Amino acid sequence: MLRQARVNSIRAAIALAMVAGSCIPVLSEAYPTRPISLIVPFPAGGGTDTLARPLVERLKEHLGQPVIIDNRGGGGSNIGNSAAARSAADGYTLLINTDTMAVLSLLFAKLTYDPINDLTPVGYIASVPMVIAINPKLPVNSVQDLIEKARKDNDSLNFANVGTGTPQHLAFELLCRAAGIKINQAGYRGAGPAINDVVAGHIQFGVFTLGSVLPQIEAGNMRALAVLSDKRHPAVPNVPTIVEAGYKDVQVPIRYILFAPKGMPHAIMTKLNKALESSVASPEMTNVLSRNAYEPLYGSPEEISKLMRDENARWSPIVKELGLRLD
Repeated sequence: MLRQARVNSIRAAIALAMVAGSCIPVLSEAYPTRPISLIVPFPAGGGTDTLARPLVERLKEHLGQPVIIDNRGGGGSNIGNSAAARSAADGYTLLINTDTMAVLSLLFAKLTYDPINDLTPVGYIASVPMVIAINPKLPVNSVQDLIEKARKDNDSLNFANVGTGTPQHLAFELLCRAAGIKINQAGYRGAGPAINDVVAGHIQFGVFTLGSVLPQIEAGNMRALAVLSDKRHPAVPNVPTIVEAGYKDVQVPIRYILFAPKGMPHAIMTKLNKALESSVASPEMTNVLSRNAYEPLYGSPEEISKLMRDENARWSPIVKELGLRLD
């Protein structure tokens, strides 16, 4: 009797598991059936948040459910990243961040998650190049002029560092490393104050995203020496690339990516990737990107995963050489 009860119990458990397993494709096919949360790991009003807001409207159109922004700033984006990594892999919690996620494990020793292995890329959103921008009164006309000035009169130059370990800071260090120079740095909490001081002439130059300084460049308050890319940007067609300046290894674009917790069903991943690509290609999103000097970007989850691993390998020796740690 007892033995038969155990057999029945085992059979019931197997049947339940089979039913649960068979439900996964059905649930994936029906996805989404409720609102989706998009974690923005930065405060409201910042560059990532500004990009996320028009994006969620387009995603809503393609997915048929609201996509609600959840700002969780702090900790160099790690608070929001960690929350996303710990969420269920059911497609109802997503994360927007950049490919700089690839270097977080190099900068922070005590992360509660693995930025590369605990989060899966869904697809690209956009890219924005960075530029070397100077106060227009600085008597240099090219990257090479700037480097020569650093070699001959280092004390006359100061670099506006928008934040230790940021892409802007790492790009600057990469240039200094490639040119064999050292330049004094002034630290800031964000790009806004740094841009203001370069415009005012308190600091001579900085590395910034093109979108953040384009109004100042157009107004003549700043001058761009180079776009840190291999192709010129239509917003500043007369500004040469860093490759033209002779430093092909100092290409540092910022790529915005939609992430999800690892282990998400393939059907949901495919549906999200298609919705994302359609959203990015929409006229409304294209206009937003163009106004802010972003360029739409497309790619598969597999391509982006490879990029993340490659970027981690690229920056690892540089971060170690500089001794950068943020915790």
